[in-house]
Amino acid sequence: MILPIGPIHPGLKEPLRLNLKTEGEKVIKAEIDYGYVHRGIEKIMEGKTWQKCIYLSERICGICSYEHTQTFAETLETISGVQAPLRAQYLRVITNELDRIQSHLLANSTFFKTLDHETLFMHVLALREYAMDSLELLTGNRVNLGWNVVGGVRMDADERHFNAILENLKKIEDGFDRHIALFEEAPIVALRAKGVGVMTKEEAIKGHAVGP
Repeated sequence: MILPIGPIHPGLKEPLRLNLKTEGEKVIKAEIDYGYVHRGIEKIMEGKTWQKCIYLSERICGICSYEHTQTFAETLETISGVQAPLRAQYLRVITNELDRIQSHLLANSTFFKTLDHETLFMHVLALREYAMDSLELLTGNRVNLGWNVVGGVRMDADERHFNAILENLKKIEDGFDRHIALFEEAPIVALRAKGVGVMTKEEAIKGHAVGP
């Protein structure tokens, strides 16, 4: 069976056309057509300064924007033989992981919204706010952080920042612990999600999987 989805669909974040080949509820193959959503970012960057390019790279995706600037900065650092200070490298890792957390929480909350599970949708979205607050505390922004530059990051952080971030992470962890049974056992979630879409490391590398 071929199941067409899009280009406009309540489960999609932006216009996108999917043709899914399915067997029952199992997706065997997917044909993806981005259409005019594909913006040609690489071409736009040609001939521009790195400052303009890193600004543009952060706007590739509004949900996981940070990873693109870190990739851009580290690529230029490798080409030019520049190495970011060790402290800046650690700050990048912390920021990257916080951005990964908020991105996964948003993706999962959207999944629950699609399933019409309003309780988990609101709960997971509320947990995401702790990660967003941590990013704002560390970088000054919640989205499009403007944090990376070639050679490091824009600002330093101190113990106050780290203690507040640890407190927020504890709140996220505790929130998950209270609702873990809903993820693992509730029929509306577990039966439709457990073991679905799992990729091995080798499959991810072979398929050029990207994202946080």
